[in-house]
Amino acid sequence: MCKRFLSACGVIFLLLLQVADAATHTVKKGETLYSLSHNYGVSVSEIVAANPGIDSRSLKPGDAVQIPGAGSGGNSALEKPGKDKSQEDSGEPEFYVVKKGDTLSSISRQSGVSPAEIMRLNGLRNGQIRVGQKLLLKTGSPLRAVPVARIENSPAPKPPRVAPRYLFVSRAKDKIDEPRIGSRIWRYIVVHHSGTPNGSARIFEYYHRNVRGMENGMAYHFVIGNGTDTGDGEIEVGNRWLKQLQGGHLRSEEQDEVAIGICLVGDFNTTRPTRKQMAALIELITYLQDRVQNVEHIKPRFVVHRDINIRPTACPGKYFPAEAMYKLFGPWTGE
Repeated sequence: MCKRFLSACGVIFLLLLQVADAATHTVKKGETLYSLSHNYGVSVSEIVAANPGIDSRSLKPGDAVQIPGAGSGGNSALEKPGKDKSQEDSGEPEFYVVKKGDTLSSISRQSGVSPAEIMRLNGLRNGQIRVGQKLLLKTGSPLRAVPVARIENSPAPKPPRVAPRYLFVSRAKDKIDEPRIGSRIWRYIVVHHSGTPNGSARIFEYYHRNVRGMENGMAYHFVIGNGTDTGDGEIEVGNRWLKQLQGGHLRSEEQDEVAIGICLVGDFNTTRPTRKQMAALIELITYLQDRVQNVEHIKPRFVVHRDINIRPTACPGKYFPAEAMYKLFGPWTGE
């Protein structure tokens, strides 16, 4: 009982650290995670990380949302300089410009507007969208369908500046996007800790290839640093991802065939992951789920090493906030 209590306190403490530098925003009618991201200049993933279990599609007026990195002072301290509240409710349309890799599902998750509503608003019949296309997400007046041709061929308000969607993934995005995903279907994203206080992809590559004799080198597809041998929250892309090879991080070859491995540097039986490591992990899982789903139409499930491994293991350690992550990405049911 005592150990479970201490473990629960550890998770709560980590979540408190993630929102310590945050301020509270009270949701108003019509607001979404996407609009909060735009208004306050933080990414959607940062807001999600600061509010475990939040669902953008169930936001309702009066809900309290933590805005990370904004300090204290409530809504008034967070509002953009020169922005009049009356302008927020003036009925000005909100648009989204489609980027490479976007789908209706990923845009829905960002904006809190359902795929069906996006299709209705923009007169989409088959759900097909293209890079550069302007999509109407909401209006201040009752929602109504607006054909794509009207949006593209008539003068429209300039799309708002959108904060970078990813802070950590963007630095490694070219490498993450380099391989063509096609021959292998990824069903799981498995999270590990290195069990060591320091490390990097280069160190793990040498050890796995030369000491453990692994032909394909480092067992993981990705490594997230803790500020020792690489940057805090730095995402390193391994050879197995670049070549779309099976992992070597599980005790079942059948599971390794379909499981992406992410290793966080650190021993989480003695310490906790850093805040930047957790933010980078949430971003990477979200990005991989979107990208793999886009290509294979399958969304890989998040799971921690100990819950999927066929042999008992404590990985990724007792101080890794597994419960909070399952609330964010969905429970693991052993499927």
